[in-house]
Amino acid sequence: MADSSADVRYEKAGRVARITMDRPRYRNAQSRKLLEELDAAFTEAMADHDVRVCVLFGEGDHWSSGHDIGTPEDNLALSQRRAEAVKKYLVDGGIDASRIETDGKGEAEPLVPGTDNASRAKNRRIVFDIVSNEPTEIRPLAGDQKPPIDPDAEVVGEGEPKGEGPRG
Repeated sequence: MADSSADVRYEKAGRVARITMDRPRYRNAQSRKLLEELDAAFTEAMADHDVRVCVLFGEGDHWSSGHDIGTPEDNLALSQRRAEAVKKYLVDGGIDASRIETDGKGEAEPLVPGTDNASRAKNRRIVFDIVSNEPTEIRPLAGDQKPPIDPDAEVVGEGEPKGEGPRG
């Protein structure tokens, strides 16, 4: 296990096998690659009849933060796939695909700081930038929800919007 791109280091000192999770940048979160390398390291230790003890370590400040929630590269790709899925939904609904541009940001532009579950949930979002100056249609919302008011909009559907001015 001398590979410099390895997520696990295997070292042997006498009868002790030292297995180290080496992903400090990701708090040693357990990715598929790390788990496969751990399995190989433990298999190597079990096959060595001189090894009597295996010790598992975590490099850096965290022994292990649990299962991997994704690398920045994985999260960027996921963000881009989500943006494309929204575009497909809108195109399937009748909007011309040439009017829609998508862009995934991954972790590049968080709404709020933090890596806890609540912060990650707030940062999983879709932002629309409306760039057309052409009049749009507003469809009244159900219930007590107030629709946005666009002075150039044509209201379609039943009833009138219940809003009393722009929401902000």
